[in-house]
Amino acid sequence: MEDEINKHLNQEIEEAELKKRLYEQYLAELKSKVLLKEMECYDPSCIERFLQEYANKKVQVTMWGEASLKRLESNNLHWVNTAMKLLEEIQQKKMFDLQCLWRAEQIKLPEVLSTYDFQYWEYHIFQCPLLSPITMEEVELYQSYMNSNNYEAHEYGMVGWQDYDEIKEAYSYEDTDFSVPEWYNFHNSRTGNNRLLLLPDIRGEKEEYYNNLCEEERINKGLPPAFIANFTQTKPTLSRFDNNQLRWFVNTFEDATTRKYMENYFAAVVDNKSYYVDAIDLARELAQDGKIWRIKSNPDWFEALRECYSSYELKKTAEVLPLAFEQHEMLISSGIGIPDENPDNGKELRKVLQNIILKGRRLAGEEENFDF
Repeated sequence: MEDEINKHLNQEIEEAELKKRLYEQYLAELKSKVLLKEMECYDPSCIERFLQEYANKKVQVTMWGEASLKRLESNNLHWVNTAMKLLEEIQQKKMFDLQCLWRAEQIKLPEVLSTYDFQYWEYHIFQCPLLSPITMEEVELYQSYMNSNNYEAHEYGMVGWQDYDEIKEAYSYEDTDFSVPEWYNFHNSRTGNNRLLLLPDIRGEKEEYYNNLCEEERINKGLPPAFIANFTQTKPTLSRFDNNQLRWFVNTFEDATTRKYMENYFAAVVDNKSYYVDAIDLARELAQDGKIWRIKSNPDWFEALRECYSSYELKKTAEVLPLAFEQHEMLISSGIGIPDENPDNGKELRKVLQNIILKGRRLAGEEENFDF
């Protein structure tokens, strides 16, 4: 198994380098297309960001399309790859705890200028310089969480890992639309770190004061919000989250091969039609495991099968979590590190929000810095 993992490590390094090359290639190709008349109907301010995000998605979908039919060639490595993604959650909790302490002004973090920095690093968690390396003890704690009755796959979107205000509201009040991630609850029950959510948000209140000064000036002068102060939006925007726009973009600008990969991607992931993991695949994999996996009663037989498979998937992923940690360690020690699949994500917004605070400092008659 060790030789297999070492071989896979080399493949991971090659894959990371390939992703980087493809991203740069696709982005350059896409930028040559934005001057076409088909793009003239969209607001130019959103096009650059859309192209960056689309280039990253195209890399993922292209590589996924080429590899999807080989998914079951090596079950061990498949589960290791799945478990690798869960290691992020260990670091997210560590960073959230740091955020609580930083907001309460109990610690100083030279790399952090504003509360918005934590949201930025949420998207680049393995590149974050604030965090200590993952330890085997932390892996074992997360493994215990996976094997507990409290495990719940985190749903991104409603509450992010570093959404301090929403998580604190969920912790403090019962009547709220938000919730504390189950991993945070489990971690807190073992460490007592729920006390961090009782700390005051001193830094957040200071930033709110400066933000309010900027907002008051904007209203008094009749200016647009800071997010759109640099342009007047008269055309619709493009968004990678709009699947109809994505489909239009693919069908307008891409070649036949890419269109086919995207069609497969939408069928399997977006439209949830299980393009390559259908009922036969699920049943075959459960049968090959050699153990009895009980299927609960459900009026929808396919949903019952998928629920059974989810239990199987969770168990197999938990078993190989230590192996994923070893692979993670090897990537770090080799100097390669963990690839950042979207290095530009959040960078522009982070700068805009920091500048709002600096402007608020100036309006308050204070020095334009973050020493407050």
